Amino acid sequence: VVVVVVTFDSWLLVVCEEAKDCGSCSRICFQPTSTFHFSESFSCRETNFPRLFSSRRPCLTPILATMAAALLLRNACRRTLLPGYGMNSALPLVAARTIVLKPVPSDVRPGESHDDRNARLNRPQSPHLSIYAFQLTSMLSITHRFTGLALTGYITVLGLGALAMPHDATHYLTMLEGLSAPTLLALKFTLAYPFAYHTVNGVRHLFWDLGKFLTLKEVYTTGYAMLGVSGVLAGVLTAL
Repeated sequence: VVVVVVTFDSWLLVVCEEAKDCGSCSRICFQPTSTFHFSESFSCRETNFPRLFSSRRPCLTPILATMAAALLLRNACRRTLLPGYGMNSALPLVAARTIVLKPVPSDVRPGESHDDRNARLNRPQSPHLSIYAFQLTSMLSITHRFTGLALTGYITVLGLGALAMPHDATHYLTMLEGLSAPTLLALKFTLAYPFAYHTVNGVRHLFWDLGKFLTLKEVYTTGYAMLGVSGVLAGVLTAL
């Protein structure tokens, strides 16, 4: 059985031929047995070729082969064999264009600083922090980070210093008792306030993680409340 494929714009014709002995000639002829028509909607319809072509007709293989070759050559550079089907149907056509590369020398002026060059070229500059007004939210956020650094710093210094100090802890506690009351209170408050602030504000952040107090009014209210509670807690720790 030989299958011949012929395309017509939006139709695909598949012809199945059966080899038979013509009897009247010394060669084998091919008689069409059935055909399948495929449209753009991929509907298939089988047609019995003997109803369309008489068995007395000459061999159709050279004719169909010529038609198939001509149609394949015509469609090769225009579209796929099956319109709307295949890997190339979704790919857009790429238009060719000419690109010309032209070297442009840089405009470097001797003695010109970086800021002067940016001003001359009218380059947009990032805004400086000084243009922003001080707000409670930003100040509390910055202070939260600074108190965290302070906690890490003095805990690390005191912890490592205790290992390298030549005397025991009793000696240094005796030195602290010899300080005046205002100096001792100031030192204790300096150590207590970062701990109190970072702890209370950390609880405030935990409420934010739970989805609470996220409106602008609630953020300011909890900010002022945090300042008051952290101040009271630092005072209590200082008085101990």
